[in-house]
Amino acid sequence: MSQIQQSPDQRRLSAAEALRLLQERRGGEATVEQPASASHAEFDPVEHIAAELKELVLAVLKLPEAEFSSTTPLLEYGLDSIAATELGTRFTERFEITVPPTVFFEFPDVQGFSRYLAENHADELKGRYDHLQNEVPEPSPPPVEESATHREAASEPAPATQPEPSPEPTAAEQPAPATRAQTAEPVPAPQPDQPAVPKVPAKAEDNGLIGIEQLWAEGVRDLGEAGGRNENTPVKQPSSAELKMMLTTAEQAQTISIKRKGRHDLECAVYGEGPPVLMLGGLLMHYAAMWRPQLAPLGAHHRLIMFHMPGCGGVELYDGLSLDSIVQDVNDLLDALGIDDPLPVVGCSFGGVLAQAFCLAHPERCASLALTVTTPISEGATDFQKLMSELQSSSSFMEVNRGWPMGSLAAYSHVIEGFDLRDRLKDISVPCLVLSGGRDGYTPASFSEIIAENVPNAELIQVDDAGHLLPFTHYEIFNDALLGFLAKQERGSRPDEAGANTGTEAGIAYAPIRQQTLDICEAYIREGRQGHCVLLPEATAKASYLLDRLCRTGKDDPATFRSYFVPSIEEALDAALRLARHHARNKRPQSSGAVLVLESGKRWADYFNPLSESTDAALLPRVSSIPTPDALRRRLKSEPEPIVVVLTADSGVPAAEMDALISEVKDAGILSVLVETENKDATPGDYRIAELKTQPDLVVFGETIAGFKAPVAACSLKTTLSNPWLMTPNEGYVRQPMAANGLPVTLAFEHLSAALAGDQEVAAKLEAIGTDRQSVFDAHLAYGNAGYARVARMHGYDGAFHDAHGMRSKLTLRNGETREIVDCLLNVGTSPRGLNSPDVIDNVLKSHDPEKDYWAELEALLKEKTGFDTLLPASSQTAAIEAAVTLGLMAAAPRKKMLCFSGGAGFSMVSAATAQDTLFDLWRRPFQPLYPHTVFIDPHADDAEDALRDALRSGEIGLVWMETYQVEGNAIRPLPERLIEIVNESREDAGYLLAVDETQTNLWTGAFLHSEKTIPNPDIVVIGTAICDSFFPAGGVLTSEDLFEKAKARNPRRAESLRERSAFPLTAHLALNALRDLYGSGKVDEARESGAYLKDRLRELADSYPLLKEVRGEGLLLAIEFDLSGYSEFIERSFGYLLWGAMLRDRKAVSPSSSAPSTTPPCASSPPSPSRARRSTSWSPICAAASKPA
Repeated sequence: MSQIQQSPDQRRLSAAEALRLLQERRGGEATVEQPASASHAEFDPVEHIAAELKELVLAVLKLPEAEFSSTTPLLEYGLDSIAATELGTRFTERFEITVPPTVFFEFPDVQGFSRYLAENHADELKGRYDHLQNEVPEPSPPPVEESATHREAASEPAPATQPEPSPEPTAAEQPAPATRAQTAEPVPAPQPDQPAVPKVPAKAEDNGLIGIEQLWAEGVRDLGEAGGRNENTPVKQPSSAELKMMLTTAEQAQTISIKRKGRHDLECAVYGEGPPVLMLGGLLMHYAAMWRPQLAPLGAHHRLIMFHMPGCGGVELYDGLSLDSIVQDVNDLLDALGIDDPLPVVGCSFGGVLAQAFCLAHPERCASLALTVTTPISEGATDFQKLMSELQSSSSFMEVNRGWPMGSLAAYSHVIEGFDLRDRLKDISVPCLVLSGGRDGYTPASFSEIIAENVPNAELIQVDDAGHLLPFTHYEIFNDALLGFLAKQERGSRPDEAGANTGTEAGIAYAPIRQQTLDICEAYIREGRQGHCVLLPEATAKASYLLDRLCRTGKDDPATFRSYFVPSIEEALDAALRLARHHARNKRPQSSGAVLVLESGKRWADYFNPLSESTDAALLPRVSSIPTPDALRRRLKSEPEPIVVVLTADSGVPAAEMDALISEVKDAGILSVLVETENKDATPGDYRIAELKTQPDLVVFGETIAGFKAPVAACSLKTTLSNPWLMTPNEGYVRQPMAANGLPVTLAFEHLSAALAGDQEVAAKLEAIGTDRQSVFDAHLAYGNAGYARVARMHGYDGAFHDAHGMRSKLTLRNGETREIVDCLLNVGTSPRGLNSPDVIDNVLKSHDPEKDYWAELEALLKEKTGFDTLLPASSQTAAIEAAVTLGLMAAAPRKKMLCFSGGAGFSMVSAATAQDTLFDLWRRPFQPLYPHTVFIDPHADDAEDALRDALRSGEIGLVWMETYQVEGNAIRPLPERLIEIVNESREDAGYLLAVDETQTNLWTGAFLHSEKTIPNPDIVVIGTAICDSFFPAGGVLTSEDLFEKAKARNPRRAESLRERSAFPLTAHLALNALRDLYGSGKVDEARESGAYLKDRLRELADSYPLLKEVRGEGLLLAIEFDLSGYSEFIERSFGYLLWGAMLRDRKAVSPSSSAPSTTPPCASSPPSPSRARRSTSWSPICAAASKPA
């Protein structure tokens, strides 16, 4: 039922009166919905849920009731991963709701988790507390002393309110413009009044729609003054006061009439100063109605040339009117105005059709194209009933457009019939901005998508809650987008300003490798250091302290920051946004997940939306790039519930303005993120955080923290921020899987400490952190990865790791005792050669040439091994997956859908487009919205083959993504061969691209690419461990130059950043050395043979021990699945943890390590006896203990 919203300044009508009046205008009986009266107060189950949870917690943690509080964090009571698993098991048994054990670390206390359950699992809880609801007393209504007037109003219907005459002129009046004739002889200016418009009576078959003039004449003002909406309206439209102010601006425009002998006249209005912009409006739209909200903001920077079509303003209709003739009119107008240089062309609705046609006919006159709520085809264009419906959606616009010459529409019926520009869109070569309204019923958003998909250099922005009147109702969003687009084109056209945003849009340039860096690397190897975050390295603790110091110094009311280290600024910002979304969804499950990014260029817009889709269809949806602080403030008012605002240090916004923005965002209950500068010459003293007085909630540091001498970055967040990742396994969300972060963070520490060397307090603190292991532990707990610190202490490896070489390292405990550790995955999992290979000192560090292109040399070597001629470097495995997904979707355009198989993991929001956990969906659910066009096939479902065939035959799949072995969760499950065959069989006919994720399978299976046996000629292959030699995290994308060029045609900037941004030279040099050693020494063949031997021995054990259900895998990529049927659900869920802990405590048999204690952990099994051991190698047998179902 339609309702009329009133703004505070409107003459007040009751809801019943307004609805009755509207119904009378449209025919029919007025009805008013009444709110249902409740007999009881609203029942809140939270306290009852909390009471039940309290019982469970007391039982699991063995706590006395007197010591428990529902608002005390469970971590303070000693909740660990095993206890969380048991708590989850008991919870499921009692509530019959399945939740992952990780959920108990996402909420600070029982009260918070109870609220989460009430909001997220209302259906499952329905009926559980029904018997208690009747016990809630009905609240007594407050006493009301009625006046006589009130009683009369309650007993008698209110008479219809009659409108009073307005004492001021309405905003509908067209301006009396200043007029200048540009002809050989003076030409009289046309009168501002529009031609008279006949009334259009409403008809029964018109579905109750009323002609614009009739609706006005019959008293639309009775419904309330046109203009502002109340706070429940998603986006406000111009108020009456705003329209009057805009009218003042419109009156300053000049109308230019051009009289031509023997030909029809031409007319336009001109306003503003600056480079000219051609404005082509909707059908018969006068400039003062069409562009009223745009005149002031656009005219401040540009000279607006607003074309009047035949039949509008002072231009009469003429015989032979056609789309081509109007195109010629526009061309003649520019000639008459003396505009010879190419200029931007802006077209709205039919003006957008005209703009496309003009650009195709006269490409030399167009510098860029901006198309709004338009179409490339005539389908639906003559449906004036829908057009009328769209116009009537805004009473403000009806008032402004009161003089619209509807009588001339008939003359345009044949003009807008039968055109189809789709096949010619590819010929539009200029930059193109396309804006659409998600609720546009006349030119639906799908038409804009056709344009964006077929124009080579197009960017699409969809305003979800806008209709066909987008430039009017959502004028602030429209104006900001258009101004940003025009400014960007101007910057790009001036060579001295192109790429002014510190060069980061094109790609990073690491600093040349200096001798100091090589010396630090040599010392790291000789001392046998290790660097995974779970091992609590001293350098990581100190670097975390230094970042905290930078975030707190000089701040008002400073809070402590904790830091998470990752290999790149992209992964650091992703971690910050994931935390913000996770945080928001724990507070409100229906959170929009909307992110607003203040940036002056397209750096992050390209990263999150490389295909220039609408924000809802982007690679990472609901992330909007905003060019200015004022535009950001307007978006904060109009955007439905943004959860985080990102402020980039390189946006050019002064520190004082940024301080103000952070405070405003905080007051609005929104998180703030500062992305630090990417200026290669910046020192810590130049960081924006050093200039600010106000702390943002999170700070993203890029490669500047190591002086661009290593692939390392950090996400730092306030400890006062409610953090759902304070305990493992949730902190896995901000770690690089199997990360080799020790050396990069060491280089970051050296760079930061050198920059802060003069601070005596800092020097004293750094010295104190290194005095003993307790100080290192305390620093990790205070400034770093607190969850992993707790896990390390819980399992007894919070001591000092040293002398790490190959598979083995030493651990000196806090009591001084030393143990030897066989490291089966923690660091060896990042490199087939194990830890700190000594040959690196002579072969790499002492021979490194800063002038040599090692990535080109590595590309040539990999071409010999794989046949791929193009290698795109990546800073990590996660970054490589992101790059491959981005590349594949850009090359597959205009197809958007990607097909993936359930079972993978995604350690970033972009890579999570390929990942789905069928049980809990941990990689996706907390961070929504994610890429909306992924189709997931469960490879182990009964209907998997049929579902796969149907999807591939649909013709909609652009990219198929697969792992031949699904390794995540240590399940090491092979993808069923028949599914691989179906993908291969359908490729040629269905025309999709095929990408294979080999980040964890390459080399471990005894072949460089495991997929080469089953997948002929994939389009993209992602590699990881094969090119990482345990020193720096690394990844790469193998593809063809042809596919790269195809992707580049879609988005040149993003494609070039994929090629250049992560090319750290030392990584490539290390990879070359490692691969040459592995193949030269025969270790690849050895891995295959050793793996077969180990697999046979394990199967022999399985024959004797029924608990060992299955041994699977190839080479040294092996898994054991245990048969736990008959055991309790708690044992099933926590078996991996229990086994892992037992092995750590058993110092004689095995000493395992794991990078993922949240899953069933990998372990290396010692041979049953020395006689059964084959021989020692530096390869690590990976053997996953996977509980059923793995």
